[in-house]
Amino acid sequence: MADTTTHHHTVTPPPSTPSTPATPPISSSSLSNGWFTESSLLWPGQRFSLSLDGHSASSILHQSTTPYQSILIFRSSHYGLVLCLDGVIQVTERDEFAYAECMSHVPMAASAANNGSARRVLIIGGGDGCVLREVLKHREVEEVVLVEIDEEIIRVAKAYLTGLHKGAFDDPRVRIINQDAFLFLMSPTSPAGTFDVIINDTSDPCGPSAQLYSPDFFRSMYSHLNPGGCVCSQVESCWLNRTLAADMVAASASVYDAVEYGMIQIPSYPTGGIGFVVGAKETEEGEVWDIL
Repeated sequence: MADTTTHHHTVTPPPSTPSTPATPPISSSSLSNGWFTESSLLWPGQRFSLSLDGHSASSILHQSTTPYQSILIFRSSHYGLVLCLDGVIQVTERDEFAYAECMSHVPMAASAANNGSARRVLIIGGGDGCVLREVLKHREVEEVVLVEIDEEIIRVAKAYLTGLHKGAFDDPRVRIINQDAFLFLMSPTSPAGTFDVIINDTSDPCGPSAQLYSPDFFRSMYSHLNPGGCVCSQVESCWLNRTLAADMVAASASVYDAVEYGMIQIPSYPTGGIGFVVGAKETEEGEVWDIL
């Protein structure tokens, strides 16, 4: 049964409409003859498929559409549970750890190298709870603020993905805010404060999520970093769109005091990998440690 309880550390601002007008979908998926298949304009000329575990009807655990996205959870034959948003695979039980561990431990370690510890962390997106799970493994963490625009994805994750997030949403150090992250950080009256680590764990840089990869948003994240803090952002694979990946690295380099690009090997993502950028803010002494 789905968990619909609102915990005391969850903050839900007044209802709002998505800040970006609806755009035609660039991705699509199909469920046919026991197979899930995804395709997207972000990776033209290729598709990725996973076989379902058993009959289609029994393998589909959840399907819904929210004001922000479509949500699908199914059980695959070889990758276990699979979460898709807008027809694109986000998480599989088999390989999610590769993404979650890299996106969390790299910036946490870099910030700790600069400051000795990373006590306050912001996660943008991350509604599946996997990155949150990894961040909470760091005992020095005192507060994690998770800003997820779509409260439904958290409800669905609580109901179906407990084996992945391990109950991370209910940790007393976690504060959940269901709000557009762009408005959360960019508003002149933002209550966000500053953080030692910011993890930009959002979907692909298109549609409403595109604004979370803009230079303006990168500058806003920088302004909310403590000295010596680090930002880690998911960016595109250099194998899929080298120009887009290079543009994102350049935008990051124009804002942060040190920047590195890396690749995460993860079989269920297009071409078997995804890129990420780590950006660091110099310490109060004007130093920036090597971050990768």
